Amino acid sequence: MPRRFEVAPLPRNARVVGGLAVALGVAAVLALVLDLAAGRSPLVASGFLTTVSLSLGWVWVDKPTHLELSGKNLVIVTGGRRRRLTVRAARLASPDWHGGWFGPKFAINGGFGWYGWFWHGGWQRAFVTDPARAVRLESATGPVLVSPADPGALLDALRGD
Repeated sequence: MPRRFEVAPLPRNARVVGGLAVALGVAAVLALVLDLAAGRSPLVASGFLTTVSLSLGWVWVDKPTHLELSGKNLVIVTGGRRRRLTVRAARLASPDWHGGWFGPKFAINGGFGWYGWFWHGGWQRAFVTDPARAVRLESATGPVLVSPADPGALLDALRGD
């Protein structure tokens, strides 16, 4: 039976940024409706709406809901799928693991969490809801970061404590 670990809740600043992103999405829908009602080209509003929709869709697919651990096998359960990996090593992540706000990345960066690919001395995959609780896992596919509600408990379980 796998041991379940809850993910850390989003920090306050991420909830605020996420709320602003949702508000921008609502504004884009209103702008699109007003442009269509006025007979104007909806190009800008529809482009913005598409961008916001794709971002929110990505959040739904990559937002971790919980972690399941059996021995050294970890399953990252997200809204869209279950990602399996075998953990070779684990440690707390450095505080700057995401490369800062302007570092290279292909990711959601702080609005609803930190999901995607981040550059920090090499590409690493992140499924992080709270960067202060990030744990770096080494696997065959490269580094993966997760943020359990109790990082110490996950590290202890991986060590077999």
